[in-house]
Amino acid sequence: MRIAVIAACLAACCAGIALAGCGRDRRADDLAEVALDLIPAERGLIAEHDAAPFYRIDATIDPTTATVRGSLRTTVTNTAREPWPRLWFRLQPNAPQYLAGAMTVTKVRAGGRAAASELRQDATTLAIDLARPLPPGERVDVAMDFISAVPAVENGFGILRSGPGWMNLYGWHPTLAPCDDGEWILHDIAPLAEPTNTAVANYLVEVTAPAGWIVVATGSGPVPPLTPIRGAMTWRYRAALARNFVVVAATGLESHERQVGATLVTSYAPRAHAAGARLALDAAAESLALFAGRLGPYPYTELDVVHAELGDEAGGMESTGLVTIASAMYARPGALETLAKAVGGGAHLDELDLVVAHEVAHQWFYGLVGSDSNAAPWLDESLASWAGVWFVQSARDAKAGAEARSMQGVLPYRMARMAVGDQPLHQHVAELDEIELGGFVYGKGTLLYERLRGDLGDERFFAFLADYVRRHRFARADLAGWRRCLAAVAGEEYADGIIARWIRPAD
Repeated sequence: MRIAVIAACLAACCAGIALAGCGRDRRADDLAEVALDLIPAERGLIAEHDAAPFYRIDATIDPTTATVRGSLRTTVTNTAREPWPRLWFRLQPNAPQYLAGAMTVTKVRAGGRAAASELRQDATTLAIDLARPLPPGERVDVAMDFISAVPAVENGFGILRSGPGWMNLYGWHPTLAPCDDGEWILHDIAPLAEPTNTAVANYLVEVTAPAGWIVVATGSGPVPPLTPIRGAMTWRYRAALARNFVVVAATGLESHERQVGATLVTSYAPRAHAAGARLALDAAAESLALFAGRLGPYPYTELDVVHAELGDEAGGMESTGLVTIASAMYARPGALETLAKAVGGGAHLDELDLVVAHEVAHQWFYGLVGSDSNAAPWLDESLASWAGVWFVQSARDAKAGAEARSMQGVLPYRMARMAVGDQPLHQHVAELDEIELGGFVYGKGTLLYERLRGDLGDERFFAFLADYVRRHRFARADLAGWRRCLAAVAGEEYADGIIARWIRPAD
């Protein structure tokens, strides 16, 4: 990763600047900069997705108080057919599952004026009233200050959490809610829900952290050079068409790099886990090449794999261009190998391989192809789970592939069926407990794609997946869109039969 000083011109842009005159020049300059996060062949995507929200964030990490203080300015474009009288932002840390987490927002402005705002849904949603309804296709700048308390206690996935010498920042700043077909998507934040349910957005972000800390973040950067100021360093990142902006800040991280085509893959971990970091780099680089060859190009210049102290419920967590992997996955020998030796056997699967490949697959299914991770978690998780197994089967030996299939697909599905009977894939995450989520969304979902590949053969199966990615790239898919792509290669009757037997029984 390259290291950088903050461009002075970023600080010069005040909240609420008019989108006229120098404002247009500023926007053009900012878009040109974030386009550098994309590989050269994909930089035209910025113009194609001109309505994507644009975040400019200046934040300071304070490990002594476990807080992040920041100012945020977002340029929002009305993508609906009707005017918007208000905007809706999500405040993830206020969800009950984050325990001691919290986010407070102040100094809300819209269009350069103070704006009335109201907290809703247990303070996880901020409604901002506009001085005049925002017409379709028009833009407004929204600015606010915020402070996020990052809990030190164990909480669920552990993705918003702090400890001595490290902070995981996922959902750490206010985020515009998605609007699909004119309807704002404002689900209650369920305990097992994936925390990202957004449209793609562009980001220019400055994060100031104590000297000696390493800041790894979504996108490309830090933009060089980096200069210490009064015991702190400011890291500047840019991200194009990303689903979210995630930061992992820690002391003692070391990096290992490999170039895969036009993308730099970097694996970060403490020195004590250097062996695991190199294995994670191998899995990330190899799976990236495999998936790009079959599913469509990976459009970003960087992919980071970061060792993180996650919760017991997570082996890893996806975000655009950055995946976090639980520290337990880096232990050498791995848990499976240790267990196998204890019972007198031999493990062939390295669980780190499977977890890293799963999270890299999310760069396509969640990242490029967005979906409603609350209402239909199977749309991304089932595909990522199958793709992780596919990678192990393709890149490792047959015994490792068989173990991956069993661990990811067969065993969790069998356990869930024994506990509650069979269930369809298409369910809201709030209706599922941990066994059901793992057994049906991950386990049964893995077996669904194995079945599709067996029925269709590789040529038609991978044509279906590539078409699914191409049609929904940087947009949001649903069951109807998934079905259309399957029917295009397999026929209407086959697609309806699969949906009835596996995904959603006929009403």
